[in-house]
Amino acid sequence: MQKADCFICDYDQPDSWLLASIRLAYQRAGRGERVLLIMGQAAGGNVWSMYQVPALTSAGYEAIAFDNRGVPPSDVPPGDYSLADLAADTVGLIEGLDAGPCRLVGTSLGAMIATEVAVSRPDLVRCCVLMAVRARPDAVRRAVSAGERALALAGVQLPEAYEA
Repeated sequence: MQKADCFICDYDQPDSWLLASIRLAYQRAGRGERVLLIMGQAAGGNVWSMYQVPALTSAGYEAIAFDNRGVPPSDVPPGDYSLADLAADTVGLIEGLDAGPCRLVGTSLGAMIATEVAVSRPDLVRCCVLMAVRARPDAVRRAVSAGERALALAGVQLPEAYEA
């Protein structure tokens, strides 16, 4: 996996530092061993702040939550984002914050990102908690996804029953 170029922006610190070209907003709370919380598609890292961050910090961990590319206030560059892009962003964040090796907690797409990071960069990962995840894509899933993307780009409206 190629490391992403990331500009890391702390929600509470406007004078953040530049690592490179993608701005990822993040929050840190607590002190102790680090736990990186990776949210799923289209949800912000602040979702973790109601229950998980307080539980982790009271248990003696440092919780780091961030917004993936495409989720403001992180950058929203045009185009599609691949799982490899999101995993590379996460690697860039871990390295940029000097947070590795750390525990990864991911839900849905975040769990898929955590899996990719753990497989490609085990030196940055102590362990993973994967929630609401599916297996890595096989040839059939990749073909179905490619077909769905092609239909969407062509403006094809699928029947309602397809969504079931």
